[in-house]
Amino acid sequence: MAIDFQQDIYELNLHYLMVLQRVAQNDVAEAAMRFGIDAKTAEAVCDASIRELQSVASGVVAMISARPLLQELTSRNPVDRADRLRAGAILRSISTPDR
Repeated sequence: MAIDFQQDIYELNLHYLMVLQRVAQNDVAEAAMRFGIDAKTAEAVCDASIRELQSVASGVVAMISARPLLQELTSRNPVDRADRLRAGAILRSISTPDR
């Protein structure tokens, strides 16, 4: 039985966009840098209505990715126990078991 994560992804995306919007309303350049997007996109999110954000958030894929964090955790030398635990927790949170 497959688990439907559509609602969870929607909520994650909407929260992400709302935080991005809040940062962009304060400083578009900072928002672009922190979220890894171009300034034009940050400006568009800054000016978007809640309905527009909801529409964008309704996509079927998550807008955020933990992959850069995972690369950082696994590239450290030596990797300490806390890093391994954090990486394991992140991997468990983004993977789904086959059922």
